[in-house]
Amino acid sequence: MNTGIDKHKALTDKHKYQSIFESIPIGILYFDTKGVITDNNDYASHIFGRTKEEFLGLNLLTQLKDQKLLQAMRDVLASGEGSYCDYYQPLNGHLASYLQITLQAIYNEAGIITAAVGLIKNITKEKEAEKSLNHYKQMLDATTDMMAFINNQYRYIATNKAYSNFHQRAGGSISGKKVLDIIGEENFSPIKILIDRALGGEGFTVKGTYQHPSTEDTIYDVIYEEASFAPYISDDGEITGVVIAIRDITDQEIIKKKAHREAKRTQYYLDIVPVMILALDNGANIIRINQKGCEVLGYTKKELLGKNWIDTCIPEKIQDEIHLVFSKVIEKDIDYPQAHTNSIITKSGEERTITWKNILIKDDDDNIIEILSSGEDITK
Repeated sequence: MNTGIDKHKALTDKHKYQSIFESIPIGILYFDTKGVITDNNDYASHIFGRTKEEFLGLNLLTQLKDQKLLQAMRDVLASGEGSYCDYYQPLNGHLASYLQITLQAIYNEAGIITAAVGLIKNITKEKEAEKSLNHYKQMLDATTDMMAFINNQYRYIATNKAYSNFHQRAGGSISGKKVLDIIGEENFSPIKILIDRALGGEGFTVKGTYQHPSTEDTIYDVIYEEASFAPYISDDGEITGVVIAIRDITDQEIIKKKAHREAKRTQYYLDIVPVMILALDNGANIIRINQKGCEVLGYTKKELLGKNWIDTCIPEKIQDEIHLVFSKVIEKDIDYPQAHTNSIITKSGEERTITWKNILIKDDDDNIIEILSSGEDITK
């Protein structure tokens, strides 16, 4: 009685499924047990570089040049399943695409394979993005700087090899964990303040210390670090995390502290000798002077350091002459005397006579970088 309605429904359903078959962004093809294509959508034929009409009736087992895909077809017809994941070069000379193909057998009621269907995804963009990501990851893992991406919940999203190794974790095991759980409360409290600054949109670099747990693998308990913080902005324009780059500067800081201690010790020695000690750079600027020199001149060290010696402490009537001599010495046009005597002017305007002994300090290219002199006041 409802034959007309049933037929209309069947035609409607067929049209609906045919529309889905053609419009879905996945290649679909059917082939029989001989490898001959019996049906396919336009997406599938386009991927393989043919029209739909050219594709129908094509025997893939005899026409395919890609041995890996050919083997996948043989697998599905023999065992019911096959797969392919690789770059495929179309016959029309178009650029190769990275295809992900899943093959499934179709069985009759007796359980015999009568055909097979292939679902084809073109994942070239995803594959290229993955390759690009791997390149970046390899570059980040190659650097000795520690890199970490932390979200606004204070959890690790990603870290590089140097960061994981520093915290004695296998690669990737930090991801998803709370920063607090990895670095401890003592270190997290000050770092959280910096993370919050970056989450507020500020990018900056700071120096600080990190209290490392004592282990056999660590040389120092306290690590000196230079860390750069930058907000991570999503495609929606929202700040969703912080990218941190950390450099271990412990060795440099220890060397600097040692050099500073040595410089202070040297200055103590210079301050107790009963003669003037003066060091000038190659621009005649005062870079070092001892306590005796300050007493003779009537200045404090702060007043003299960085000032031009000739303009500040040489009588005005001979300044031009001394400037000329000094420049010729620096340019190596004349030799600087190992000893000489000249007048100086004190802060109060008093002129005094000083006898000097001089040493030139040069770099590896024989350029004068510093003149070191000791002076004795012989005015009386």
